[in-house]
Amino acid sequence: MTLLDVHGPLTPGQFAEMTGLKTGTVTGVLDRLENAWLVRPERDRADRRKVIVSINQDDRRNRVDPHHQQQADRMLELLKRYDDGQLEVIADFMRTVSGTSWPVKS
Repeated sequence: MTLLDVHGPLTPGQFAEMTGLKTGTVTGVLDRLENAWLVRPERDRADRRKVIVSINQDDRRNRVDPHHQQQADRMLELLKRYDDGQLEVIADFMRTVSGTSWPVKS
């Protein structure tokens, strides 16, 4: 959910790249989020083979456990403290620490 809050709609492949998870695992995670009505997959209008996942804006704040929502709100407030250059440094650090290669959205 945080990735969608920060980056906006993403493809399952982008989720896999950003998290370092295998595509099968990402599919399972996204299926659970969809079943909980937190996200909605839609076909890309430009390329019908591609799926774009976005936050289900229909009262999603009411469906998320309040504890998790508080965490998400705090994370978004924290991210607002940094400009794009600082966020790139933080993302580079996280990539290095985790050993994965997350793409940085510019």
